[in-house]
Amino acid sequence: MFAEGVLMYLEGEHVRRFLRVFGEHAPKGSELAFDVMSWLAAGNAYLLPSVRQTLAEFRWGPRSMSDLTAPHRRLRLLSEHPVLEGYGFPYASAAPLFRWFAGVPLYGIVRLGVDAAQQALTEPFVRPFDVTGKPMRGWAVIDPDGVDTQRQLR
Repeated sequence: MFAEGVLMYLEGEHVRRFLRVFGEHAPKGSELAFDVMSWLAAGNAYLLPSVRQTLAEFRWGPRSMSDLTAPHRRLRLLSEHPVLEGYGFPYASAAPLFRWFAGVPLYGIVRLGVDAAQQALTEPFVRPFDVTGKPMRGWAVIDPDGVDTQRQLR
């Protein structure tokens, strides 16, 4: 699924609800790609001439990349692609510094995926992978009784 030019115009709670519903209902292996603007862009759409003339406003932007996966435990950040770096100097130099300072790109495209591990935990003989007292996200252990053949191990 691709949601280009949509989420930054929604209120934060609507974005979180959208991501939560995607995380709950998307089949395993599903992906969602969308563009994000930094939280510092919220309320500042007038600075972009192409947006200023529409009177639209940026209402949401992540404060950290973990904001994108927080709405549901099945969501995983698959990739992040900064867009401004492709515009040449000075953006190519300033964008990495902005990412370091703000914790998120000024403008970028991200891909989220839906993890199948959480769904696997509902199966018999499957339990969370935990060797430190804190289960590892996205990992599961299948007990020996849950494997009948050598072929299932591959």
